[in-house]
Amino acid sequence: MFLWATIFASFHVVIAIKFFSPESDTPAKVAPNDIARYINVEGGLLWVDIVAATDQDHEFIHDNFKVDRSVLAAIQSGHQLPKLEEYGGYWLLVLRLCKFVQSSLKTGELGVLFGGGWLITVHPPRRTESMLDLDIVQGDYLSHRIVQRPITDETHGANAASGASGLNEAALFLDALLSRAAQEYGVVAEVLEDTEDQLEEAIFTDFSETNAQRRIYVLRRDLIDFRNVVAPLIDVLSALDRVAQEVPALTLPHARSIADQLARLYEFIEQQRELLTGIIDAHLAMVSNQVNKVMKKMTSWGAILIVVAIVVGIYGMNFKHMPELQWRYGYPMAIGSLFLVGLVLYVYFRRKDWL
Repeated sequence: MFLWATIFASFHVVIAIKFFSPESDTPAKVAPNDIARYINVEGGLLWVDIVAATDQDHEFIHDNFKVDRSVLAAIQSGHQLPKLEEYGGYWLLVLRLCKFVQSSLKTGELGVLFGGGWLITVHPPRRTESMLDLDIVQGDYLSHRIVQRPITDETHGANAASGASGLNEAALFLDALLSRAAQEYGVVAEVLEDTEDQLEEAIFTDFSETNAQRRIYVLRRDLIDFRNVVAPLIDVLSALDRVAQEVPALTLPHARSIADQLARLYEFIEQQRELLTGIIDAHLAMVSNQVNKVMKKMTSWGAILIVVAIVVGIYGMNFKHMPELQWRYGYPMAIGSLFLVGLVLYVYFRRKDWL
């Protein structure tokens, strides 16, 4: 669990701070007023998680980590596209998250600031921590440390001499964060696929379903939102790879695996969009076909009734000199003619499959 500590004096916002020591796999809880002791500890990582930061919190981060205030303000404002930017000694990564909440796809952002030996996660006002469990990310990071420990022990001397061990720890945490985010994307993709399968089955089973159009366009919107989450992150990983070529300590152990997973997700999104377009076309064709059937029926019955109406209309004019009116069999003949003409027309339209 996070240590949620209140910054005394002028701070009223909850901040979680943990320190991962190179000698221990159990994170230590850190109070805000002791944070300076744990910055840039060789082989360690200081993690600060901030929710709903205020101007006082911006000053706190600026004073301790020398992060530009404008960068913090940009993260806090929200509505940032996924990106990776360098600010002279530290980097900013903006990550978009998504998760289904009560059958509705919700999206949000997470700002990640990291440098040598420290990493800060900043949540915009529209809180997104529930979309990605950072406790699970912490567990993944600790697992990565154990796996990577033999490798880092071999290069510890070189990293210590160059001051790169802190960046390596930040890269491990970032790797765990991106890996977990990619897995959550996979969960969203499974829900979208199941939703599309159900929608396709429902439409072809009963194309007259009243909610079909609404369900189609909700799914189409969700696919677009999901694409806007996944696609930019592919470019972010490419940018991280270019940075790692210049700063090897920032190499992500699972970068290729994450990139492959994102590529598969992007391909999945495009396939689902094509399938959805086919479903829309099929649904419209089926609705149009049903409208044509209804029009054929209306036309057929209209033709039958109009003949009857013409005959009835003629004899309903009550002219004085109408021989049939005085004929003994005039009435039965008229009724029989109406029935016969109606029957002939009915059989004709029935054979044409209009009725």
